[in-house]
Amino acid sequence: TRAGIAKGLHPFQGTVWLRWQMREFRKVGITRVILVLGYAASDYFNHDPVLREAETRWLDWEGGQLTVVVNHQHPLGPFSSFQCGTRHVEAKD
Repeated sequence: TRAGIAKGLHPFQGTVWLRWQMREFRKVGITRVILVLGYAASDYFNHDPVLREAETRWLDWEGGQLTVVVNHQHPLGPFSSFQCGTRHVEAKD
């Protein structure tokens, strides 16, 4: 958020970077994404309220499926987000 906006919400190729990235994932066959949000989670939820819904279930979004996990330990660094996402995968198996 150094530029005053969350990284994934920066305008990019006619949309925001997060939506563009989801479309790119779909192009290479990735159809299910666990989005881990941290410090700026509320910015994402305010930008797209559907993301809040994805906290509780898988949603169809940008041609794929998305679920959202909020990493409340984000001050510990980016690896804590990786761990948060991994725990979510393990919980679903």
